[in-house]
Amino acid sequence: MFLLLFALWIGLLFHYHHRERRQQRAERMTAMQEAWDEHIRRLELPPSWVEVAETLSGYLRDPDEKYLLFENQQSFNLAAEAALSDGAVREDTISALRVHLGFSVPEQGSPISTASLSAGATVFVRPSRSRKTVRARVLAPDAHHLKLQLRPETPLIPSGSSVQVYYRNERGIFRIVTDVLGHEDGVLSLRHSERVSREQKRKFFRKRVSEPARVSHDSDESEQHPTRIRDLGGGGASFTNPDGLFSVGELVRIHLSARDGSRLTVHAKVLRLSDGRNVCHVEFFSIRESVRDKIYNMIFAPPPKEKATGNG
Repeated sequence: MFLLLFALWIGLLFHYHHRERRQQRAERMTAMQEAWDEHIRRLELPPSWVEVAETLSGYLRDPDEKYLLFENQQSFNLAAEAALSDGAVREDTISALRVHLGFSVPEQGSPISTASLSAGATVFVRPSRSRKTVRARVLAPDAHHLKLQLRPETPLIPSGSSVQVYYRNERGIFRIVTDVLGHEDGVLSLRHSERVSREQKRKFFRKRVSEPARVSHDSDESEQHPTRIRDLGGGGASFTNPDGLFSVGELVRIHLSARDGSRLTVHAKVLRLSDGRNVCHVEFFSIRESVRDKIYNMIFAPPPKEKATGNG
């Protein structure tokens, strides 16, 4: 009898514990659903975006916590990345929802979407069939387009064409390939993209090149010596040291030809030597942004096509 009563007592405890857990779970589910509904009302999400959010919730570790998509940017990013990999959602829809939710990264962070580019930031745009790169400024976030302010003299970039956008912040240089949706009144509208690739971790973009140039000491009367640029960027370069002429700490001038045929003169300081003093590594100083733009045109543009040779 004692054992029977003990077993009955244990059973009742288990029953009440199980019922309490079910009640707590039901209350938790109700609270999470209410939080979800409240976010939808507050954000005024249209049904199409609610459907996208429902799709994203399926990629959360706990789909019942779908309200976190509206509160936690990391949860949103992880779900969006998985859903994009499966092809369950469109990139521009994710970017639009990202803007609407106010999710972005700090200025020093790595962008993961065109919706994350900081308003006012400078970018460089190169149409896929052009050798010229143009400077642009990122406008305020827009849910449906990445909008860039171009200079008035920028030639028309036709809708439907592909462009590459280069963006720089403290984390490095990033490249985005996307499509033009419109170009009107100096504003370039691009399709949002969730595919942002890091090109380099440098502060300024840099690329290996092989460009003839001349170099001299930093004075007007100094003799210019032929050299070859080995790598070039917005903040510095390296070049062959003619006859071991230059030493660490010296100020030099580099004279080279831009893609448009104009001559560029850049002031620089020798930071170090390598390859047995045969290569100088320099940092630019007092460089005008117009000159830096022409340098970017040189390194972003594809190499010139070799002319075909033959007898006819």
